[in-house]
This record gives sequence, structure tokens and C-alpha cells, in this order.
Amino acid sequence: MDYTRNVRNDYEFARLDSSITSKLRLSGTFTYSPQREHGQIPSYTTSAPPSNDFSQLGGRVAATNVTGSGTWTPTAKLVISGRFGRNYLNEKDSSYGVPAGPRIRCLNGGSPAGVPATNPCASGFNSTSDITKTSKDISIRNTIEADANYLVDSMAGRHNFKFGYQLNKLSNDVDQGYFGIGEVRLFWGQSDRGIGPGVCPSGPCSSFGYGYLQDFGTVGLAKSTNTGLYVQDSWQPKPRLTLNLGLRFENEDVPSFTENAQAIQFGWGSKVAPRLGFAYDVFGDGRMKVFASFGRFYDRFKYELPRGSFGGDRLLRYFFPLADPNYTTYTRAYTLSHTLVGPLDFRVPSNDPSDNRVDPDLKPARQTEFTVGTEYGLTNTLVFGGRYTRKNLDRTIEDVGFIDAAGNENFFIANPGMGLVSQPFAPGLPASPLAKRLYNAMELRLDKRFTSNYFFNLSYTYSRLTGNYSGLSSSDEPDALGVGRSSPNVNRFFDLPFLGFNTNGDPDNGLLATDRPHAFKAFGAYTLDWKDFFGHRLDSSGTNSTEFGASFIGLSGTPLSSRVQLYGAYTFLTTRGDLGRTPAYTQTDFQVTHTIKLGSEGRFALKFDVNLLNAFNENNVLSLFSQISPDSLTAGNFGISDADGLGELNTFRAVFSGGLTNQILAGLADGSIARDARFNQPLTRQIPRQVRFGFRFVF
Repeated sequence: MDYTRNVRNDYEFARLDSSITSKLRLSGTFTYSPQREHGQIPSYTTSAPPSNDFSQLGGRVAATNVTGSGTWTPTAKLVISGRFGRNYLNEKDSSYGVPAGPRIRCLNGGSPAGVPATNPCASGFNSTSDITKTSKDISIRNTIEADANYLVDSMAGRHNFKFGYQLNKLSNDVDQGYFGIGEVRLFWGQSDRGIGPGVCPSGPCSSFGYGYLQDFGTVGLAKSTNTGLYVQDSWQPKPRLTLNLGLRFENEDVPSFTENAQAIQFGWGSKVAPRLGFAYDVFGDGRMKVFASFGRFYDRFKYELPRGSFGGDRLLRYFFPLADPNYTTYTRAYTLSHTLVGPLDFRVPSNDPSDNRVDPDLKPARQTEFTVGTEYGLTNTLVFGGRYTRKNLDRTIEDVGFIDAAGNENFFIANPGMGLVSQPFAPGLPASPLAKRLYNAMELRLDKRFTSNYFFNLSYTYSRLTGNYSGLSSSDEPDALGVGRSSPNVNRFFDLPFLGFNTNGDPDNGLLATDRPHAFKAFGAYTLDWKDFFGHRLDSSGTNSTEFGASFIGLSGTPLSSRVQLYGAYTFLTTRGDLGRTPAYTQTDFQVTHTIKLGSEGRFALKFDVNLLNAFNENNVLSLFSQISPDSLTAGNFGISDADGLGELNTFRAVFSGGLTNQILAGLADGSIARDARFNQPLTRQIPRQVRFGFRFVF
């Protein structure tokens, strides 16, 4: 059976502009952009699956956006404006579970003796690629903004005061996961792993091992209200000097999923953001200016944390012994007849309404930025500029883990390395590291303004991105496509004690996964106005035209780092970038737009677009498979006893008492630890050449 994937994207847009009076102008837009998808995808396996093992792919994404705005100019010195917007998105583009039975995953160990060759269930085998169902995943964003600009000429120079108000109300209503379908995990040859009496009274569950059915998913409503007030002044005390002074305040409220858990609230004093800047005309003729700015910025709280840590993530497990080597025995009906152990969640007790796990001294995520630069007019149309930028992440918010005396994982919503989680994870282990991300960049630009029917811009940037925190969406946790973990604020980086350190126990601060030291970009366009041979217009309504554009981008490769899994979480083997970098990335695009003017004075226009992306069909490697071992390593891989049920905790202690790097390398060398055949092989490549056609009617 072949792989198939069909995606249809529709786009409908409408805009209305109206001048009610000479002083009042209103406008509105409506956008409808649904996506529909269907097809069949093969299962992801590390061993040979049945040849007909495919899952059905299907669903739709419904998206609408409505905006409105108005501007009132009661006097020449006062302008009042307002805007509103509503964005609706329902993402139901998920796999729906075909075949209908549970997903079978074979973990830890190889196929047991007696497994029929026609029904392989070796370690790493998945019977279906995905069985997640999405009943709904509705995100709604409502925004209201209002501001007033007032010009004053008589206060020690010229002032342009701006006062503003912003309201953002966001919500996410979700019902998705494995509920009613389930995932069966079979642990061949394994002990009960501390499940307890009643499931496996003593020793291994059976001669084959044990398994469990897992019903997992997210159900609930997350929402937040963010209110902002700001004031700023663009002040010209002298004709050649402009000072930009601003101050912003924010208030944020994030209710919990459950009635009993603590809400997350940041009052007006929690997000105070000053903004300072200046621009100076060096010679007084506008040809050369120098400028600088400083600002503090706060991020909004994201949904993934309140959804999971306030009771939205649910997990039930039904444990049973493996009495039959044929994995097809373990249907959903069979597994449901065995022992339920739950509610059991990797976030328990953080999602227990009776046990609040939010740091009472939680502070909002914050970043500080500084910029200084200059621009110089080489000619009236050619401008050269240079700019230095520094962005420093001061703190972030994550689910931060620690381990109690019984070896159980617990989680707080906290600032990593601060407050409640500034203490060691467990005796003999370090504390959660502070989140660090520092970006330094120097940019040089050359811009040709639009004259003589053409323009262009060129830029070169040298930058470094260092730290231990890749950001809200983690590029340090590559998925099967090497893309990374996209869910915001739920990086696994702070979940377990060894994360933030390599397997030698050393901090893994260094070059982040998206570091690209060199970036060169070029873009240019030429507009051809159509005239007859005598120099007259071909039409009376305006000038028909054709615009030709071309762009080029060249980027350094990104760092590549060897990774292993310890108890299901990625960690670096040694240092970031030990595998070097991916090859440099280059791409060239071309665009042609033809405009036909219609009506009196060219009030209407037809626009035809042709875009040629990756015109030379380059095939640059974007990522390499960096996980050395296909399996998650546990205490058993290092000869660490798990007799007391603390093997996981003892493994972490081993990391910091001499390290496990040499043991891992020795295990890979002698075969006791499996080496993934895909290690250091190309994983993702550049999207091939694409041709896109477009049509627009402008009125």
C-alpha cells in the first residue's frame, strides 16, 4: 500500500472600507480559511511490521477571522482609534484510529521465545502509527484595542503622546487523545516495575512479562484574560534629537481547569515594562542618524501548562500479565478485564485538585532587549545601516520536576531555578538550573529605495544563540522528523534531574539548536509599466504593470548533538554540537505579479501571481537523526539495582557521581546497548521546488 496524503486549503477574504465623514473612517475584514486532509500513512517502526499496517489520516481545520477598526480625528492634533478582532480555530486534523483496535507497542527487550514469525513484536514495534482522536480542539482569541495620539508643541519641544488600552481574552476547549481507543504497551521479559501486589504478586508477571492498556488524553477548557495599559511619548527637545519614552503595565488571570486548584494571577505590579530609546540626526540633514533602544518584555501564559497541571490531562492504566506470546491476543476487551491502577498520571499529584502545585511566588516570563545602530545615506536613494542587538531571557515558566523520598516524580508550575524549585531535586542531586537564552547579533544592511522602477535590499547578520533553553517550543527535543517539541512551556528540559546536564553530570549550557552564525539575505524587484510604442498609456484608467522579484537566502548550518534517552527523556551524551553542524542552507525564489487596472482612476485591479519557490530545486539537509540508541535507557542498562523501586533515582545519582558517558559508549561498542541504524543519517531535507499561482481582485 502506498503512502497518500491529500491536503486542500481554501481561502476567502473580504474587506470593507468606508469614510463616514471627513473625520471618521471605518473598516472591517472577514477571512475564512479551512483546510481538509485525508490519506493513509505508514506506521513508524524500528522492526519489520506487517506489510499492510497503515493508519487513516483525516480531518479538517476550520478557521475564521473577523476584524474591525475605526479612526476619528476630531482636531488636527488629536487622533483616536480603536480595533477589535475575533479569531476562531478548530483543529481536527488528527488520525482517527484505523484499524479500530488498540495500538500495540512492544518495549524493552526483544521478541520472547515462541512468538510466531508471522506476528513479530520485537522491541520498538508499533502496530499503528497513531490512534489519537480529536473530538474538538477549539481556540478562540478576542481582542480589543484603543489608543489616542495627542500632539503638543509648547512643552520644551514637540511631544507626540500616545495612551493605549489592550484586552486579550483567549480560550482553548479540547477533547482529544486515546480515550476509548487506548494504547497497549507490552514489556516482554520485564518484571512488574513496582506495580505492586494484586497485579504481579511476586517476581515477573509471567514467563513473558507484563503489559498495560493506557487511556490517555486531554479534556477541558483553558482560558486567560490579559489586560494592558501603556503610555509613551515621542519627544523632540531639539530638531535633531528624538527621545522615545514609554511604560507598559499588564494584568493577567489564568483560571484553573478545576474548581479547587489555584488560579495563576499576575497583578498590575507584576508586569511593568519600561521602553527607552533615542534617535539623533548627526549632521542635521537627515543623511546620517544614530539610534539606541532598551526594553523589557513579558510573555503571556500558554495553555499547555494549565491544561495539564490543572487536571486536563487524564491517564488510566489497566495492568495484566503476558500469558500469550501472540500480541493480537491483547484486544481492548481483554485488557479492560484486568486490574485498573489509577488515576495515574505522569503529572500526579500536580493535577490533583486537592494538592496545588503552583509556586505561590511564580513570576511572569521576561526578556530584556537592547539595540544600538546607525544609518547613513550614501546617496538620496541608497542607505547603509548597521545594528547590534542583544536579547536576554531573564526567566521563564515551565513544569519543573522533582523526586520525593519514594522516588516518585512530582511537578510544579514554577520559574526554573527559582522559588520552590531552587532546592535540589532529591538528596545528592542538583537543583533545577536557571533557564538561560542569550542572543547577540550584528547586522549590516544596504537598501535601495524604490526609484526608476526598482529597489533592492541586502543584509548580512553574524549572531550567536547560547544557553540551555531553546524557548517556548523546544528544538532540543527532536521528534521523529527532527522538528522538535512544538507545545509551548512544556519542554521536558526541567522535568527530570539529569535534564539540563549531560550524561557526565556537567551543565549543558552552550550553542542552542537553532544557532546559525551567518545569515545572508537579498531581495530585489523591478516594475515594468506597460506603454504603447509612442509612450502613451495603453488604457485611460491607469497603468497596467508587471513586477518581477527575486530573493536569495544563505544560512549557516545548525549544531548537531548526540542524544540518548534516559527513562524516556532526551539528554545530551557529552556537549552540545559534538556532531558538528548541518550543511549550509541556500534557497532562491522568483515571483511575477501582473496587475490590470480597471475602472475610473484605476480604482479596481486584477492581480495574477506566479511564485517559483526553491527555483533550483536544492536538496539541503535540514537535520540529522541524533538519537544514538533507539530505546530508552534504564537502570538495567548500567547494572544499577532496582530492588527497592528506586532504580530511576539511583540512575540519576549515578549521572552526578562519575557520569554514565563512558558506560554508554562501552555499551554501544560491545552491543549491550543497541545503536540506532539511523544515527547521524539525514532525517529531513529542504522542500523541493514549488510553483504557486494566485489571483486577486482588489477594490
